Amino acid sequence: MSINLSEPGPEFLWIGEAIDFVGSERSYAAAFRLLNLNLAFEMVSIVAYRGKTRPVPLFDTFGDTPYREGLTNFVELSYVLSPCYQAYLDGIEPGAYRMKDLVPKEYPISQSFKSIPAAWSEKEEMRYITHGWPERREELLLLVELPDRAMAEVSFLRPSSLSGFGAQEISILEVMAPFVSAVVRANWACFVRDAALPHDNAINVAFESFGKDLLSPREVEVIRLILQGHSSVSISLRLNIAITTVKSHRKNAYAKLHIATQSELMALYVRWLENASNG
Repeated sequence: MSINLSEPGPEFLWIGEAIDFVGSERSYAAAFRLLNLNLAFEMVSIVAYRGKTRPVPLFDTFGDTPYREGLTNFVELSYVLSPCYQAYLDGIEPGAYRMKDLVPKEYPISQSFKSIPAAWSEKEEMRYITHGWPERREELLLLVELPDRAMAEVSFLRPSSLSGFGAQEISILEVMAPFVSAVVRANWACFVRDAALPHDNAINVAFESFGKDLLSPREVEVIRLILQGHSSVSISLRLNIAITTVKSHRKNAYAKLHIATQSELMALYVRWLENASNG
């Protein structure tokens, strides 16, 4: 990005606002107006992950639209299925990523569930859609390292009908990353200072305890990875076991859970999550 000093635009004004108004939405808004000069996106949202607790919403440009319900549904429940959240738990490095590159190659597709605000869909790059979330959008992410092993997910969305986010957009975001990351970290510091952060991790506890009363430790590991969208090949590589062993564990686990298909596994897991959420 170059700035014409002989005919200056609002760039320096926005940089000043991003700094002067740290601790308010105006800081974020100014930073993203500056970024939008070179990176085309429709909407942006920021959430912070803090270990195995519900993410904290920090900023968004969804406005007074039904999408706000989607954001609420995401941070309260469906985040546990997010490829980005799972990548964070796996120790992903800060940087720019396309959401679709974080999605396992074989993500489970199932029916729509009445008991949870999400439905599986082959039309979505994450292979599922949270109820109320903007449909058919591609996401470009900037993951920002925060203190105490937390991480912010800055998500830039635009319609999938446009040319997808590619190498050029990733390069632009990487150039702007130091500035955007500094703004996010400064605002996070103010947020932590002023807010009483919740520590509710009931959903994650439910995820980790799913099937433990019936399954062996290895079967639990296999089932968790299936729920996260991993194929038999991916599971075998992650657990360093043979594919035939993966299939054997899956078969035994299905029998103990009295199910026969992956769709039934997802339905059972959703009911488990709902009970944990209501409890």
